[in-house]
Amino acid sequence: MVIELPSPLGLSVWWNLGSMLGILIVVQLLTGWLLTLYYVNRVDLSFIRVWLLHIESWNGRVLHWVHINGASFIFFFVYAHVLKGIHFQSWKTNKIVWLTGFVILVLLMGAAFLGYVLPFGQISLWGATVITNLLRVVRVKLVIWIWGGYSVNSLTLNLFFTLHYLLPFVIIVFVIGHLWCLHYNGRTHVSLKRHFWPLYIWKDLLNVVLIMMLLWWTIIFTYLTSDAENFLFANPTIRPLHIKPEWYFLTYYAILRRIPNKTLGVILFALRLFMLALIVFNNFLEISYYYPMWRVWTRLFVVFNLVLIIIGGAPVETPFLELGQLFSVLYFMWFSFLFLI
Repeated sequence: MVIELPSPLGLSVWWNLGSMLGILIVVQLLTGWLLTLYYVNRVDLSFIRVWLLHIESWNGRVLHWVHINGASFIFFFVYAHVLKGIHFQSWKTNKIVWLTGFVILVLLMGAAFLGYVLPFGQISLWGATVITNLLRVVRVKLVIWIWGGYSVNSLTLNLFFTLHYLLPFVIIVFVIGHLWCLHYNGRTHVSLKRHFWPLYIWKDLLNVVLIMMLLWWTIIFTYLTSDAENFLFANPTIRPLHIKPEWYFLTYYAILRRIPNKTLGVILFALRLFMLALIVFNNFLEISYYYPMWRVWTRLFVVFNLVLIIIGGAPVETPFLELGQLFSVLYFMWFSFLFLI
């Protein structure tokens, strides 16, 4: 079936991102499931047990390195995959494919956040405290139920570990559905078609080269994307001076932290994400992706997000506060533009 799958001749390396993500997700699942053999979900043992893995287990540090850096790799390629979809206006022809991809993105974000809490370092503790506290906008008792008490404790870790273990199975189901919808409805690229084998098998082998490069990155630049304070044992009595999530959440965090009103901040935080799903209801965009104007507009989208990543990792002070508010407005104006042209 795959060998005879009709595939457009004009597909570039941008279309390798999907298969690359598939490989990375499989690697992440395997390393994650192996790590569960060593993990203990207790506030007094989680941190110690994770780092004993580096000392006592054969190649345990490599297993941990691949897993913690794998999340960064996955989100880098997911965001590139989304950018490709926006550039080629994939939501106009494959709405179901776009929506299933959006659900996968949300599930990956949930799994990444839960996994970041599990080692229970200093930023893990306070990151979990800050993010779960956002649910006070819905109901205070919901936060207490998630914590299993009045602060983040072993019951919280137990809940997070269970969800972090189960979410990959849900992700696999949606990935299969995403691929089925893609091949059932066809790709968005319009050109002559030929069989998937052998042309695209060779193109996908480029992923092997990329995987080798990423493994090299993992071994040489092990903790480049990690926060140094998360290598400290969690201390609920000392609040870090600057709490920030991993880089792939900084655009959302930039919007959340720059809004004075907590309720409005949570709404815009959620809207920032769900804007990607809402654009499927835009049936009025008549500008083709071949037009220079659209290419400029997609580049602006990249610029806004990169600036928000930088601002999200900066302290809440002048000029970052004002710049964060400005670029948050520009980001929402970018999506509003899609419904006006």
